[in-house]
Amino acid sequence: EYPILLLMSLATLKRFRGASLTRMVAYTAAFTVAVLIILLSVQWSGIGPVYANEGSLAVVNGVLFIAALYALFRVPLAVAALCVAIFANNMIKFQFYQNYLSARSFFGVVRVLDIHEAGVRNFLHGTTLHGAMRLKDLDAPGAPMPLTYYTADGGLNLAIKAVRENRGGQIGSTGIIGVGAGSLTCQMKPGEKLELVEIDPLVMKIALDPSEFRFLSECGKGAKITIDDGRLAMRDTADASYDLLILDAFSSDSIPVHMMTSEAIELFMRKVKPGGLLVLHISNRHLDLKSVVGANAKKLGLSAVVGNFKPVNNAETMNIATPSIVAVLARQPSDFGVLLADKRWMPADDHDITPWTDGYSNILQAMWRHYTTE
Repeated sequence: EYPILLLMSLATLKRFRGASLTRMVAYTAAFTVAVLIILLSVQWSGIGPVYANEGSLAVVNGVLFIAALYALFRVPLAVAALCVAIFANNMIKFQFYQNYLSARSFFGVVRVLDIHEAGVRNFLHGTTLHGAMRLKDLDAPGAPMPLTYYTADGGLNLAIKAVRENRGGQIGSTGIIGVGAGSLTCQMKPGEKLELVEIDPLVMKIALDPSEFRFLSECGKGAKITIDDGRLAMRDTADASYDLLILDAFSSDSIPVHMMTSEAIELFMRKVKPGGLLVLHISNRHLDLKSVVGANAKKLGLSAVVGNFKPVNNAETMNIATPSIVAVLARQPSDFGVLLADKRWMPADDHDITPWTDGYSNILQAMWRHYTTE
C-alpha cells in the first residue's frame, strides 16, 4: 500500500496536474519492467544472498532516491516510476528466502523467513529480529536451542540463572511480557511456573504453531497465556506474583514508552516478590535506554545494573548469537546475587537526565545520547 499512497500523493503535485495518464502508466511500466529484469538477473546470477543485505540495499536505495529527486525537476513523470523501483528493490531480499510468511496485524508486519544457506528460520516484527530457530530443530527431538539475544551466555539468561540460584535452584514463578518466537521459554527448567503476556495475537499465533517455531510447544507447555498490553495485564495481576519478571516488549524502530516510565516500573516491581528481579531487554539501534532505567531506578529508590553482552558465535549457534543490552532492577543490591561478581554488569548511570513519567518522556534526548556516547 505504500507505493500506492506515494503515487497518489505525487499525483497532487502541480507538475503532475494535467499530465497524460497514458504517459504516467508508460513511465511506471517501463521502470517496473527494468527493475524486474534486474531482480531476476541478480537471482539467477547466484549473488542474491550477497546482495540481499542491508548495506547493499541502502546503497541502491540511495542511488534511486537521488535519481528520483533529479527526475522531479527534469522529468516529473519519471518520479512515480522511480519510487516504485525503490520499493521493488526493497523486496529483492525477500526473493532469496524460503518459507516466506508475511502477515499484518494492527501492530505491524510479521515475517517468518528461512535462510537455508545459514540453516536458520528468522522471526521478524517490522525490521526487528525477535528470535530465530535452527532449521534442523524443526524435526529434532527435544527442545530447540534459543538463538539471537536468548543464548545461554546472553544477558537475559544470566539474569534467569541468578534468580534460580537465589531461589535454591528452582524459580517459583516467571512472567514474560513480549513473546516473540518464544525463545526464552526454553531457558526455563521443567516445573518452573511460566506466565506469558503478548499484545499481538498474530505473534502469539505464529509462536504457538509448531510448524513455524517449536519453542512454546516444547518448553511452554502449561504456561498461562494472556493477550493484552503488558502494563494493563500487570495492573490486573496480584502483587508479589513473580520471582522473576522479564520485559522483552521493545523494538528498534519504536518503543512502548508507557512501559518505561517510573509509574510503570513501580507497578512492575510490585508484582515481583521480595528478593526477586525485574529484567528489561533494552537493546535498541537508535535510543539509549540505559540512562532512562538509571533515572527511574534512582527516583524509585531501586538498585539497577546494566550489561552489554556480545555472545560467542559458533557453528552451534549458527553464528547468529546477537549482542544485547539488558537492565536488571532489584530492591536492594544483594538481590542481584551472582550478577555482582560479573564485571559485565555495571551500575545504571542516570547521567542526570529527568526520569520518564506518564506525563514526560524525551525520545530526542535518548536518541542524542545513543549517537553521541555509544
